[in-house]
Amino acid sequence: MTEYRYHRLSLCQIRLLTLLSVDQSIDEPICVSISPVTLSQRPRYTAISYRWGTPTLAQKIHCCNDVLFVTPNLHSALRQLRAQSLVGEEIVLWLDAVSINQQDDIEKIARVLLMGEIYKAASRVVIWLGPEAYQSDLAMAWARYLADEATDQAVPPDASSRLTPFRFKDYPIDPHVSPKSFFCLLSRPWFRRVWTI
Repeated sequence: MTEYRYHRLSLCQIRLLTLLSVDQSIDEPICVSISPVTLSQRPRYTAISYRWGTPTLAQKIHCCNDVLFVTPNLHSALRQLRAQSLVGEEIVLWLDAVSINQQDDIEKIARVLLMGEIYKAASRVVIWLGPEAYQSDLAMAWARYLADEATDQAVPPDASSRLTPFRFKDYPIDPHVSPKSFFCLLSRPWFRRVWTI
């Protein structure tokens, strides 16, 4: 297999990556296709916000008959997205490390200027904080519960209702979730990056 060669984009194009969920086995290689689109076409895609981690491009993903090298952190994110998808489902993504030709400085500058529009046009944005560690799955479940509670309280059932301020102290921490797990989750590198949504 040869290394994937990027084709030049026009000024109004971006690249979307389709993650092919042929088999969700952890050992199966990651397979993708890459397509140029314009934002004016209103494509449906998920933008991934993540930390590159180590800059070493040590992991392979397959693109048609070629290979692309990505960071271990991005590879983990793609594996997790594939594992959560249905077999045969295609997931369309925009992720800077692959959607932008990192060897082309002119393209990098042009796409960085479009980043706000790219994230705004996405159907959804997924933040990859990294694999589960130190009960982060429990901390995330508790944070999701608090977010749902806050959302339920933020929308009044009718226009004449008064909003009640959401108070975290009314929702004690789940005894199964240690404070350390929250600290470890919020100490992840994504929270210290420059491009945080």
